[in-house]
Parts: sequence; structure tokens; C-alpha cells
Amino acid sequence: MIHAPLNTEFDVRTQALADLWRKVMAGFCPSAEQFNLWLVYHSYLTVVYGIKATGLKYHKLRGEMEINHQLAYASKVMNTKDSTHASSK
Repeated sequence: MIHAPLNTEFDVRTQALADLWRKVMAGFCPSAEQFNLWLVYHSYLTVVYGIKATGLKYHKLRGEMEINHQLAYASKVMNTKDSTHASSK
């Protein structure tokens, strides 16, 4: 499969997030659209934080984490981080 070169900052960030996801969890990786959606609502660093937290949970559960649970958990971590940050201002 030939991939088009990444030519925008958004694509570079999406690819970096996908690489991080694959590094911290085995098997499933969300689509580029999912990463892009998270980037619409959260900062890049918040998305990274959510992925890392999901990876920790995934390993704590010894890989027994359904795909929907992975996505929902990552989203909840990101939403919580953003709301906690906003309320501390």
C-alpha cells in the first residue's frame, strides 16, 4: 500500500498520534478521522495524555479492553483533563 506524503501539520500530528497509540496498545488503532475529531475538541497535548492514560488502563487490564471501551476511555480522560484545566483558571 502506498501512502501519500504527509504535507500538513494536521496530518503529521494525526500520524504521530496513531504511532503513539500503536506503541502503547496492541492490535486496534483508531482511524485518522477519530484522531482528527479529538484534535478538533482538544489540544494535541491533551490527546497525547488521553492516549497514554488509555495505554496504562489497557495494560492494567492485561489487554482485555474492548475497542469501544478504549475509545470511550480515551475520550473521557481528554474531556476530564480539559474540564479540570478549565475549572482551575
